[in-house]
Amino acid sequence: MHKLTFRIKTLSPILFAMNVGDTNMVATREYIPGSVIMGFFAGKFIQKNNINDNAHENKTFFDWFLQGGVRFTNANIVTDDDRGTFKRYYPAPLSIQYEKDDESEIYDLLFTDKEFKRQTVGIEGFGSIEEDTLLYRQSVSKSLNFHHQRHYAKGTTSEIFNYESIEANQTFEGDILGDFAILNSFLGMFEKTYIGYIGRSRNAQYGKVKINIISQAPEDFISEIDGVTIEDGEISLTLLSNTIIYNDNGYSATDIKALEGILKEKLGSGVEIKKAFMRTDEVENFVSVWRLRKPSETCFKAGSCFLLAGIERGKREKFIELQKNGIGERRSEGFGRIVFGWQKEEKLELKNIIRKKCKKPDGNIPQKTRDIVQTVVKDFIRKRVELNALTDVKEFVREDLNNKGLPSKALIGRLEIMVKNLDKGKYRLAIEKDLRATARDKLEGCKSKKMTLLEHIEKKEITIDDVFRHITNNSEVKGLWDNAGIDQDGVRKFEEELYRTYFLSFFSEMRRILKKE
Repeated sequence: MHKLTFRIKTLSPILFAMNVGDTNMVATREYIPGSVIMGFFAGKFIQKNNINDNAHENKTFFDWFLQGGVRFTNANIVTDDDRGTFKRYYPAPLSIQYEKDDESEIYDLLFTDKEFKRQTVGIEGFGSIEEDTLLYRQSVSKSLNFHHQRHYAKGTTSEIFNYESIEANQTFEGDILGDFAILNSFLGMFEKTYIGYIGRSRNAQYGKVKINIISQAPEDFISEIDGVTIEDGEISLTLLSNTIIYNDNGYSATDIKALEGILKEKLGSGVEIKKAFMRTDEVENFVSVWRLRKPSETCFKAGSCFLLAGIERGKREKFIELQKNGIGERRSEGFGRIVFGWQKEEKLELKNIIRKKCKKPDGNIPQKTRDIVQTVVKDFIRKRVELNALTDVKEFVREDLNNKGLPSKALIGRLEIMVKNLDKGKYRLAIEKDLRATARDKLEGCKSKKMTLLEHIEKKEITIDDVFRHITNNSEVKGLWDNAGIDQDGVRKFEEELYRTYFLSFFSEMRRILKKE
């Protein structure tokens, strides 16, 4: 088997949707799925050969994209040093964890015994293991953007939701796998560089990328991770991508016995899974040609790892062959990528995780830089306040009463107009003095578990410190805010703006719920 390596740079935010169970939230995967890369090149093939209506009848297209003659791995995050050397990262194995109160103490629980009692926390994100040492972990930069759907007939906002996306100016890398002759023809068919769009919401602000095939010719391929050796005895199996396994009934399942059965078939009947660290995931993707979604599949999540025992001597070639081809279903779309022996018992001696650190320049921060930082951090805080408002509304929604406890749309509209035109002090005074008794009674009748809606409106405070207290791992954003150099008068004005932002979002969402009813 051979490979061509491709590299993708994000020129705008990109989004590959995944299910998180929140109808108002569209989350993104942190890698570029192989199915997306496959779809991009399949589209270019169709376009170049003008076979829109009968692509499946083209033998080359059928062999490459439908029969699995060409396989596309996921593209994972990479970094480069000052010399232009790129390092690719893979989902961190779930069994490699650090001590709860000391990140310098790292253990691979795949090799610990029953006497191990320390409290540990998993290493999230992507990692690189070299010379039996976890040298570095790399995260993918993401952002959160708020959007709304518009009801064009009525001219109103009908749905508020937010998109999580992979930020621009990051680089991802993956491989295209196949026989030498096929990959050579593949190189001849396509350009070396494309500017295009991938992922969700390509007609909006998302999805623009630069795709480069950086290989000049097909190269030999054994594994995505170089330098791995297959040894007799016990050996680790690590999933580098989500892996779909079908059970005896033909359904996708995360059954260790089903996985063990496949390993026995490929590697010998003596193989058994001695230990496992695994999570499950769910995959579902849209096929534009069909204008339909593929059925949802349950799968083993990337980073799941297993300790295999019963390895027979002389089976090295079978391990390498299985590592080349992958395991399970839909392997041409990037599923089922595996590596043997990436994790070793020696990793119990690990002491630290090396992180890149940027040295703060000497001298004062230029005013232009301060202005940029202020804009970025303020925008982040606004979005957090809007999100908090949407969350708080749910406290007052009583589904058991069909939301009949909510105030009327007319009252909500009046509250919106008041908060839009008045500062916080005058707004609260207007709530106390100008609202009729019937309106106040209606606000008092709408209750959460803690207070009435009237109390919430009269007592709600929005401060910068309060926003930061509710942000997990807020030290980086808080540091940017502190360096932005905003004086007390500027902070007061911004908090006044946030107060208005909160209640406009709060009332808008409440009105949306009433319209839906």
